[in-house]
Amino acid sequence: MKQRLLIGAGVLAAVLAAFWLVSPPPAELDQEVLEDLPWQVGLPGDGTSRVLGLSLGEATLADAVARHGPPDGAGLFQGMRGRSLEAYFGAVRLAGLEGRLVLTLAATPDELDGAAARAVGAERVASGATRFTLAPEDKVALAGRRITGISYLPRYKGLEAEFFRDRLGEPVAWRAGADDGVQWLYPELGLSLLLSARDGAVFEYVPPRDFVLPADVTLAEP
Repeated sequence: MKQRLLIGAGVLAAVLAAFWLVSPPPAELDQEVLEDLPWQVGLPGDGTSRVLGLSLGEATLADAVARHGPPDGAGLFQGMRGRSLEAYFGAVRLAGLEGRLVLTLAATPDELDGAAARAVGAERVASGATRFTLAPEDKVALAGRRITGISYLPRYKGLEAEFFRDRLGEPVAWRAGADDGVQWLYPELGLSLLLSARDGAVFEYVPPRDFVLPADVTLAEP
């Protein structure tokens, strides 16, 4: 009987732990305790930023791997925004909040041309972009490349716009997005936040020194 009780207690503890891991964080979480949440952007004052535990503008893919583990994929992408080297993490966990992470890596136009020429395969992905499979030597070299942009897509999509406004403040500007979404822009943070009913929230970060305010935005009233 005692052994059965111990087994039952262990199963209950495992179930409770699993429930905590997949449950979304409540809105009243103490922001002084939790760190590296997507709405927490550190600004050292040199034009870079610290987001999701990475020094954006200085950190490399190797730094991201050390923090989040190996990426689920990496390659050269050709899409509406042009070409870019990217690495994809299917599930990262930050203070109990799980999401997907896409890193854009530094590369010159000549380096992108070379990687495309050496690619060993290509396929169309769901977004409509073309993903080139990198040659082994180009894939190995990704580890030392600097991270120039981060996209973060939280798995939980039930947070309201007011939740983000309370944590980030009013955006400097905004513009309409696809599917009745809206994009909030924070140049001083190097942050673009897309909110939509379909995708929830999508955070896009660049170093503040590299942030360019699009021409077709509506400036917030002073």
